[in-house]
Amino acid sequence: MPSAWSSLLRTLRDASGALPAAAGDAWDLALTWTSPIDLGSVWRAGGEIRIPHVVTAFEHDGPLFLRVGQLTPPQLPYREDARPSQLYRLLDRRLVCVDDGRILEPTQDHPLRWVLPCGGGVVMHHPEWRPPHRTVVRVDDLDRGIYVQPC
Repeated sequence: MPSAWSSLLRTLRDASGALPAAAGDAWDLALTWTSPIDLGSVWRAGGEIRIPHVVTAFEHDGPLFLRVGQLTPPQLPYREDARPSQLYRLLDRRLVCVDDGRILEPTQDHPLRWVLPCGGGVVMHHPEWRPPHRTVVRVDDLDRGIYVQPC
């Protein structure tokens, strides 16, 4: 999809905030076809970045770390609803919770779509017919977000 239309769809999705599961899934599907976002120089250098939109599509080949529920510095070290963050690794067609070693099962409707058990969001991996592959991440915990880093 052209970048202007992609930008419009991302802006509309960001403005709609948290949605019920079915509506969120419909937006996920629509935003899968948006043009991928360039995550910037920190990402290209191997650094960790916060996913910039509620639903973000980006291109990446190789393993990927996802940190869900990372508190931002002004909120540290105390917060009423403080929960530990969770670290996941997406490697090829497998999502693993690094904290406890669990291999997460994909959803029944799509073999490369995972609902994160921590409640932080959804990850979809789309191997394209040629690299680079596309990853789409939906952030459900908007306060704490999801951070990604290439492995």
